[in-house]
Amino acid sequence: MFKGATDAQVQQYFMELTGSPELPAAQAIPGKGTIYVVKTPSGNFTLRDFSSSSGQTGSAWTIDVPKGAVGTTYNPEIKFLKGGKP
Repeated sequence: MFKGATDAQVQQYFMELTGSPELPAAQAIPGKGTIYVVKTPSGNFTLRDFSSSSGQTGSAWTIDVPKGAVGTTYNPEIKFLKGGKP
């Protein structure tokens, strides 16, 4: 879990990680939050502002990295605690 990044910095990092020139359109997930999806040849990268662990960690951005992009047998997550100041 990383701390201190602003929402804009997390979104910029997501675009750099995926090679996307812009943030994709947000999709609202009822009862949960917002998710952004970038499709790549390695799989789908997602950026979401909700998680099942928010009760323990607090509100966080989560980037789901496809296992094909990193060569693992699971989809790793990168988490950023919300509330960073510019």
